[in-house]
Amino acid sequence: MGVSNTGGSADTAATVQLLVDDDANREALQTILERRYVVTTDASELSGDLVLVDDRSFASSRDVIETPDDEDRLEFTPVVLLRRAGTRLDESLLTTGPSGERPLIDEVVDAPVQPTILFRRLDNLITRRRQFELLQNQNEQLEAFADVVSHDLRNPLQIATGRLELLESSVPTDEQVHVEEIQTSLERMEKIVESMLTLAQRGNDTGALTPVSVGDVADDAWAVIDAPDATFVNSAAETTILADEDQLQTIFENLFRNAVEHGTAGESAGSETEGTLTGAIEIAVSGIEDGFVVEDDGAGIPPEKRERVLERGYSGGDGGTGLGLDIVLTVVEAHGWDITLEESDAGGTQFLVTGVTRVE
Repeated sequence: MGVSNTGGSADTAATVQLLVDDDANREALQTILERRYVVTTDASELSGDLVLVDDRSFASSRDVIETPDDEDRLEFTPVVLLRRAGTRLDESLLTTGPSGERPLIDEVVDAPVQPTILFRRLDNLITRRRQFELLQNQNEQLEAFADVVSHDLRNPLQIATGRLELLESSVPTDEQVHVEEIQTSLERMEKIVESMLTLAQRGNDTGALTPVSVGDVADDAWAVIDAPDATFVNSAAETTILADEDQLQTIFENLFRNAVEHGTAGESAGSETEGTLTGAIEIAVSGIEDGFVVEDDGAGIPPEKRERVLERGYSGGDGGTGLGLDIVLTVVEAHGWDITLEESDAGGTQFLVTGVTRVE
C-alpha cells in the first residue's frame, strides 16, 4: 500500500486498483503509482476509486471489472487500460452502449508510461468519480427531503384548502380578498411541493431513449400550460431526436412556465408595467442541427444575469423557487446534453439545448 504525496492526507488519497498479472510490470507500475495514490493489487473484487489494467491482464480481469456493483457501491468506477505499442483493441470496449450504457474502458494509456501524463489522465477520471459521488449524495438528500415535503406538508395543505372552501361562503364580500390571497398562497405552496417531488424523482437518470418528435412533445407540454393570453409557435414538427419522452416534456413544461411567469414583466426597470404578469407573450420552439430551441419575445434577461440563471438553485428574487430551471438542468445533464441561454432575435430569452442525437 502507498500513501498520497501530493498534499493530501492518507485518508483522502485516491485508491488505484492495479490489475497486472506479470510480477515485474506490476511492481514497476506500483512504484510509480505510489508516488501519488494508495495502490491495491487485490484482483478478487472491485475495491478502488479507479482500476488500472494492462492489455495482457485484461482478459483475466474482465469478470471482476464487469461485475455489477453492490447496492452500497458507486455505479461509476473508471477503468484505464495500459496498452503496448501495436496491440489491437476492440473498439466496442470504448463506446457507449445503444441504451446509454457506459463503455467498459474509460481511457487508454500507451506504453511506455510517462508518469506526468499518466497522473493527469488518472486525476481527471478520479475527479469525475468524486463529482459523481457528490451528485449521488445530493440526490439521496433530495429524495429524503422530498419524502418529508410529500408526507409532512401535503396533508396540512389539503386540510387548509378544504377548510378554506368551507369558510369562503361565510366571509363577507368586502373581505373576500383575504380568502383569495390565502388561496393563492396555498396554491403556490402546492406548486413548490410538486416541483420538489419532480426534481427528486427525476434525479440524474433517464429512462429508455427512443426516437421522439420534438414538435409533438412540445405540443403536449403546451397543452398543460395555463396561459390563455400567450401565443405558441411550434416549428419543430420535422425534428426527431433520441430522448426520454416524459423527461423531454418536463423540459418544455418548465421552460414554457418560466417564459410566461418571468418573461412578461415590464419591458424595463422603471416602466409603468414593471412587475406585472399579463401573459401576453409569444413562445416558439424550433429544431436546429444538433438540438432544439425555446425562445420568447418577452422582457429578456440582462447579460450579467444569464450565467447565474443556469446555476442550480438560482432565483431571481421574484418569489420563485428556482426549481423550474433546476429540473431542466437535471434532465438535460441526465441526457448528456448542454443548455445555454442567449437573447432571442425579438429581445427576449432563448434557451438552446445542444449535443442532441438527431434521428432522420
